[in-house]
Amino acid sequence: LPNDLYLPKIAQDGSKPWIEYANFVNIQPNFKKVAIVISGAGFDANASERIYKIFNSEVSLSFSPYTVDKKAAILSAREQGHETYVDLLLPSKDYGKEDTGPMSLVDTMKESEVKDILHNILNTKAPVGGIVIRDGLVNENNQDTLLSLLKTLKDNTPYS
Repeated sequence: LPNDLYLPKIAQDGSKPWIEYANFVNIQPNFKKVAIVISGAGFDANASERIYKIFNSEVSLSFSPYTVDKKAAILSAREQGHETYVDLLLPSKDYGKEDTGPMSLVDTMKESEVKDILHNILNTKAPVGGIVIRDGLVNENNQDTLLSLLKTLKDNTPYS
């Protein structure tokens, strides 16, 4: 992947983006933490603005790859104090009736197509804590591709 992306990667000093970009939450002793992430943010700019105002900053947002101006949307959410992520779409479980669009990882794609989609999704030019894999179909046709993709992200090895 090009170096100009804000990839959510572990820094040389061991800093993790999901910790570095996180908001501190004060938890009472013996209480559990629950993460709330609203995925699909940014698909509708007006809805996103309402989400920023309705939910306090302890609710995280994951942005759709179809967000028109991901950078502006993510920066706006971060200005409101929200942690930010990006959605990775898998094909719908009912693919014949519901199409997740050209930015989803379909099992018939070539590896180069998967890389192009990943580049587009991560090309936010704004800080994100990671990716949120949206509910969808994982089967023997795309499982290896998805596992390879996740390993690449984890290892921070650039695509060749």
